[in-house]
Amino acid sequence: MSRNDMSRLVPLAGAIAAVAVTVVGWMVLPAPPPPIPTSDWPRFYRPMGRSLADGRGYVPQNLGDSVVTYPPGYPLLVAASFAVGDRLGMTEAGAVRGLNLLCVAVGGALVSSLAGAAGPRRGVAGAVLWSAYPPLLWLTAQPLSEVPFVVLLIASFAAWRAALRSGPFRPWLCLAAGALAGGTALVRPTAALLGGLLALLAFLPGAPDRGRSARTQAAVLVLAGWVLALAPWEVWATRQTGEFVFLGKVGRYSVIDGLTWAVRDKGYRSVTPISPETRAAMEGFRALGEYPSFAALAREARRQATGQPAELARLLGWKLLRPLWGTDSGRHERSVAVVNFAVLGLYLLAMRAAPAGTGTRTTFAAAGAILALFWAMSFAVLPIARYLAPPLAMISGLLPLALPPRHEPRAAWRRF
Repeated sequence: MSRNDMSRLVPLAGAIAAVAVTVVGWMVLPAPPPPIPTSDWPRFYRPMGRSLADGRGYVPQNLGDSVVTYPPGYPLLVAASFAVGDRLGMTEAGAVRGLNLLCVAVGGALVSSLAGAAGPRRGVAGAVLWSAYPPLLWLTAQPLSEVPFVVLLIASFAAWRAALRSGPFRPWLCLAAGALAGGTALVRPTAALLGGLLALLAFLPGAPDRGRSARTQAAVLVLAGWVLALAPWEVWATRQTGEFVFLGKVGRYSVIDGLTWAVRDKGYRSVTPISPETRAAMEGFRALGEYPSFAALAREARRQATGQPAELARLLGWKLLRPLWGTDSGRHERSVAVVNFAVLGLYLLAMRAAPAGTGTRTTFAAAGAILALFWAMSFAVLPIARYLAPPLAMISGLLPLALPPRHEPRAAWRRF
């Protein structure tokens, strides 16, 4: 079999390997607990998906929720899985598991294509590392929006990377990268700024040799695709509510949750041991009520910055570092921290190993920028490891790029 034939089989092999790793992981790992009644799945995603699958429309099934509480991406995917599952006689749980496995297969194919730039074996190794990333493996066993979210994230990154490769300029790939970034944000608002970041990354130093005009054109097309993906939802949501809400109202709720997570009882969240000073800062924000305005939050932050700066600094320090290990249940936080610090360490080594001015270095730099964006979003809202799992899983799958192939000339490794 020729090398070209092997390269064409890499995505298929990556998909099979990722699914195999996931299924074995489900068999080995303890079963996750059932969703808490107050969590997103039983309260919003499952009822909304069932409503859509049954033809009743995009109508919230619980008081207090509106059509713009969450963006529509995950409910639409859940509805599609329910519709297919109903035809096949599957339970809802089985249908969602099928959706998750499909996402794993697509993600494995995409990651193996990205890592396959260093050779077919490293492409399959990338798919294995991506699917075996423990936090992602744990998430795939549950009905969570992070599973399709991480696949759309990788797809948008892969389209961006392909668009900026050396060779003829392909505008449709830039549009696809932006549209996929918009689709990622429609699943989880933590990717709200992904389209803008990918547009900026078109000017990343070390990218393939293109003129400023071509890079500017690429950035504009990425933004155009991003806007086109978001526009239908924004227009529909504005007509339904009479107000403009960017992606969903959950953002404001998440900001206050990220300032008070250790002093609010949400039923499914364990008590986080914090210092009295940090608790005092959280209590100051909690006193503002259930859903204070951004202006009220800013006033309280300004009051603490002048009156009790040490307490506020401790709280902000927690928010900066906790995304590396924090979980709602408080379980396995040490294990999560070890895994994430290990991935970060390997990423830094990979950046150092990749020759400067090459496509490999550019790929890692762009992945690091996406990680920084998600880290900043987690800092702004709830500092929890789930929010860093998608970019860290993607980086895990890219690590084989840092290894020069044994049987290929080093020049082939350097191509973007």
